[in-house]
Amino acid sequence: MEITITDWIQAISAVIGLITSITAVVISVKSLKLTEKSILNANRPYVTMYVETIDTIYFSKHLVIKNFGKTSAKIKSLHFISELDDFNKEKQMQSIVGGTIAPNQKIATSLKNNFNEIIKAEIVYLDLNNKKYKEIIIIKTDMSKDLKWSRQNASEDSNESAAIKHSTHAILRAFK
Repeated sequence: MEITITDWIQAISAVIGLITSITAVVISVKSLKLTEKSILNANRPYVTMYVETIDTIYFSKHLVIKNFGKTSAKIKSLHFISELDDFNKEKQMQSIVGGTIAPNQKIATSLKNNFNEIIKAEIVYLDLNNKKYKEIIIIKTDMSKDLKWSRQNASEDSNESAAIKHSTHAILRAFK
C-alpha cells in the first residue's frame, strides 16, 4: 500500500481543518468568557464615598456613600482608617452596615464645615450574587475651601427674595 500525493494532500487538509476548528472553538470560548465578564462588570454595584458641598444661603459639607452601579449593594462592613470630625467620631455611619443601597442611592452624613482632613475608609459590599467587593477610599475634604462663590443681590430684593434666588441658583448649578 503506497501513499500517493493525493492521500498526502487530503491528510494535510484534514489536519489544517482540525487545527482551524480547534482554534475557532478556543477563540469562541474566550470571547464568551470576555463577554460574560463585561456584562457582569457593567451591571455590578460600584459603591464609593465622596464629600459633597452644598451652597444655598450657607455652605454645608456632607460625607456621602453612593452606589454608582446598576444593581443593589449590601454593605458588609465600613471601617474608617482615619479620624472623622467630632460629629461623626462616635457612630462612624455604622447604621448602614447590613443595609442595602439601591442603584444611584446615596446616604449622607453632615461634616463640620471646618473639618479639612483626609478621610481614609474601607468599605466591603456584596452584589446580588454575593460576590464580595472591597474598596479603599481616600477623600480630600478640603477641596472646596479656597473656591470662590459669588452672589448677586439686587438692591430692591427682600431677604426672602434673595434667599429664594440664591437657593434656586444653587439647585440649578447642582443639576448642570
